[in-house]
Amino acid sequence: MELFLSKILCYLCSFLMFINTNCFTLFNAYEVDEITPGADVRVVSFNVRCNSDSPFVKSIFYRSMLICSQLKKAQADTIGFQEVTEEWMPYLEKLLPEYDYIYLPRADDDKEASPLFYLKDKFNLLDSGTFWLSDTPDVYGSKYEFSGCVRICTWALLQNKETNESFVHMNTHLDHVSKEARIKQLEVLYSQAKKFEKNYPVIITGDFNDVPGSALHNNMIKSFSDCRITAKNSDASRTYHDYGNTSKILDFILVSKNSEALRFDTFEETINNAYLSDHNGVWADIKLK
Repeated sequence: MELFLSKILCYLCSFLMFINTNCFTLFNAYEVDEITPGADVRVVSFNVRCNSDSPFVKSIFYRSMLICSQLKKAQADTIGFQEVTEEWMPYLEKLLPEYDYIYLPRADDDKEASPLFYLKDKFNLLDSGTFWLSDTPDVYGSKYEFSGCVRICTWALLQNKETNESFVHMNTHLDHVSKEARIKQLEVLYSQAKKFEKNYPVIITGDFNDVPGSALHNNMIKSFSDCRITAKNSDASRTYHDYGNTSKILDFILVSKNSEALRFDTFEETINNAYLSDHNGVWADIKLK
């Protein structure tokens, strides 16, 4: 019943945006600069918060319109979402029709996913998949026993239709409970990433549930570059605020060491005085090498 209502609301949401000649004006989405000269792709990472909170301005119905209005302004090539549930997907499908996506829930009893969206007119999808951040990454629903939740990585091998240039985008969400689990999950993530790296540039987006300077982050930047650190034009704003109640950086965009981040930035926290999520989305312009 909840999923049915979600679909009805998402059609209403689409209609509201359709009848408005400028939906961005309606929601006052912030302007985002054109992609940096020399960059090959603009990539976004956004934890949208899985559940629908009260009051109305925190509902999936309302926040989906805010988030998608802002994403349209950003004109991202690819988007890695976190905390997307079955209730979220109808909104993202209807409000982002220019994108195709890879989506797989992480377990039978836990339908949260980390889907990856890409511009379907710009890229060919050459390959894709999902693996589990566990000792058995090919086993559906598997996890480390000390991990609070099942954790996954969803990935896509994309080819630019004009240039034939290919790259891999990997999207993930590490555990929020156990530091030990995050360390082990990163090892699984990087093991697969290094296999891709033999043939393609790799971009990794995600909510890593740990902060710059932590043991996890130190491991992260041994093999991949943190765009927040290496971009020529960068921003160090918080990405997790819990609706204004805290201030942490938990969300990252990483790239192969040979690739170059030209710009890294953070989306505004609110539109029309309403929070888009309990996280801020981040984006990067990347030159692939």
